[in-house]
Amino acid sequence: MTPAEKMAEWARSQVGYAADSNKRTKYGEMLDNIGFYNGPKNGYDWCEQFYDAGMVINFGEDTALKMMNAERKGGGAGCWISAQDYRDAGQWSNVPSIGAQIYFGVLGDETHTGCVVCYTDSTVGYVDGNTGYSVGYDTGAVLYHELARDDGWIVGYGVPDWSLAEDGRWVHTERGWWYQRNDGSYPKNQWERIDGKWYWFDSAGYIIGGWLHYKDDWYWLHDKHDGHFGEMAESVCLPIDGKTYCFDASGRMYKGSVPTNTEHDGTFGALKP
Repeated sequence: MTPAEKMAEWARSQVGYAADSNKRTKYGEMLDNIGFYNGPKNGYDWCEQFYDAGMVINFGEDTALKMMNAERKGGGAGCWISAQDYRDAGQWSNVPSIGAQIYFGVLGDETHTGCVVCYTDSTVGYVDGNTGYSVGYDTGAVLYHELARDDGWIVGYGVPDWSLAEDGRWVHTERGWWYQRNDGSYPKNQWERIDGKWYWFDSAGYIIGGWLHYKDDWYWLHDKHDGHFGEMAESVCLPIDGKTYCFDASGRMYKGSVPTNTEHDGTFGALKP
């Protein structure tokens, strides 16, 4: 599967997801947690957040930014900004391609975006977030749509540099495991999603296992050298040091929404007996 096909497949897998009553989504939550934009964006219009989240999930934050010619902590949650990023890099097209970012509105003032998942000589099919208001989704949803390729609402297409998403490789040294991207760079002091799993890389670029405290939340990274070392626990309850801890879909340890110990006595976050 090519990187472009991987992005399109991910977009299709999200169809039917809807924002909560405050227009907050799992995409905005993830991007806010990693400080992707120049400030919190969760709770605002989220079509750009949907596409950006897919790029980060599939290719990692650093690579995704490079692929889209986007600035870290920039204002890219605005469609017109990300569209211009593509144009500035010469990555703009007037014809659709799989995985490309389709833009709508007016050139230079794009107001909506999505991910191309299929096309013919006369039509283009795309999956977009923050849509469906006219069919009962009061805060928006992820849906599939199809338009004629010559529809006047379509402005054009931003095409990520898919060549940057070639598979990297794991490297093992006496100190531990690190990950070399295809461009020779490596993640450090950050989260990186690799083959569907999140890992934390320390200041030297090595993955770690065990507890991680990050931005006021606790995460558990698999600490056994059994082929899964460093993988972040997601949507699961696990026995750790004789206590049971639960983690949400973003990997954060629950602190109160399930019956957990809130005392800092060495068992903080553990399920109460």
